[in-house]
Amino acid sequence: MAKNKIEKKIINPTNNSVISGNVSINVSVTDLSDLGWRSNVSLLNPDKSFNSSILEEASDLNTTGVILNTFNLTDGNYTIRWLVVGTAGNSNSTVDIILDNTAPTVNITFPINNTNTTNTNININYTATISGASIDSCWWTNDSGVINNSIACGVNITNITWPEGSNKITIYSNNTNGVLGFDSVDFILDTIGP
Repeated sequence: MAKNKIEKKIINPTNNSVISGNVSINVSVTDLSDLGWRSNVSLLNPDKSFNSSILEEASDLNTTGVILNTFNLTDGNYTIRWLVVGTAGNSNSTVDIILDNTAPTVNITFPINNTNTTNTNININYTATISGASIDSCWWTNDSGVINNSIACGVNITNITWPEGSNKITIYSNNTNGVLGFDSVDFILDTIGP
């Protein structure tokens, strides 16, 4: 009796996905009748040359998912290949991915850190930039994240009456993959004087 060829198809991530961080790679299995199979998962460079193994070799019929840690990889284009070798033949599934672990660069330009001021409405000026992916959102806090205030990216924080004493402003920005960048500034508001 002829054995059926095992087929696996990568279902996550999808082709041309932009990914970052730890990514779950999942496959669908269409036939498990070939009990003499083994599989491996590889990451290929843009020219399709071998980069690294994600899964060296598995012969467990339940292996339908592995984790790819992308933090030590250079941003760019890659291919994920899930190869199954069985006694009835081979099955090869690939998807192209775009790796983007680059966080937005947030830079508070005014006031300078550790400023002392009597201006209760001091403006907070900043920039948020990124290369590659797009900036998704920006927000700021003056209380270590207890209350986050949304803001249009690149629009300075104005018309706020700051509380007397020490203030720590943190501005956050994330890219469309959720990779986070931030900057903070401390200033002291003293309107009471000696």
